Amino acid sequence: MTTPESSAGEVLYEVVLTVDPSIRDAFRAWLADHIEHMLALDGFLAGEAFVDADHADDITCHYRLTDMAAMTAYLDGAAAEMRKDGLERFGDKFSARRRILTQM
Repeated sequence: MTTPESSAGEVLYEVVLTVDPSIRDAFRAWLADHIEHMLALDGFLAGEAFVDADHADDITCHYRLTDMAAMTAYLDGAAAEMRKDGLERFGDKFSARRRILTQM
């Protein structure tokens, strides 16, 4: 994943999840705890999840971080462990797309 080298201000980290219907309820329950763990990490300010009104198996998470330094620290540190937890629990029953948005 590439990140802009210089960007002042807050960062929005977006994760779009597509979940197999067979794990939907368990995944949503796990995701609530996962978001709380994310918010305990340095630099994370807020996090919330949204369900697509037209596709109940698509969930979008938005995390606000203090700045790009916090985003880079997450990617270089805790990201692998946080992602591993979901993969160990749910395997290939979900997919994730991620993007990093910076303020203009």
